Amino acid sequence: MGPGSSLGRGGPSGAGKTTLLRLLAGLERPDDGVILIAGAALSEETADAWRAGIGWMPQAPHFVNGSLRYNIGFGATVARETLEAAGLTGVIGLLPRGDLTRLGERGAGLSGGEARRVTLARAMHGGPGVLIADEPTADLDTETARLISDSLLRFAEAGGTLVVAT
Repeated sequence: MGPGSSLGRGGPSGAGKTTLLRLLAGLERPDDGVILIAGAALSEETADAWRAGIGWMPQAPHFVNGSLRYNIGFGATVARETLEAAGLTGVIGLLPRGDLTRLGERGAGLSGGEARRVTLARAMHGGPGVLIADEPTADLDTETARLISDSLLRFAEAGGTLVVAT
């Protein structure tokens, strides 16, 4: 797959979609065989460099006990374009301290869809070349699912490589 490519992998629950994405992200190692990235084996020696260039959107949102801003950029400045692409500008405006609102480890004060948008913004932060999304629209209302899908497709249209399991 090259820049601007998209790949979707579907299947029933338990079919191995999440495991495949975790292998591609270098978060797990295969029991057998190798994962090749641009012709080179993904290994302990190459995994950190590979992961530095990808955005990871896991199936379930995870938070650290910090502000919304910190949960996206981990201390780095978050571009307004990233917040807009993830549909967070309106959400931030409704939070008591804006993007400085402390979320806690459970994303306190956010709905499920808003939490998923934070996860999308985190994955897009820093302009990764590859974005890997695991069930990005599962359990979302139609409007939020469309927002996230459109953002992911725009990422690919802008030249990013998109891998999605659904």
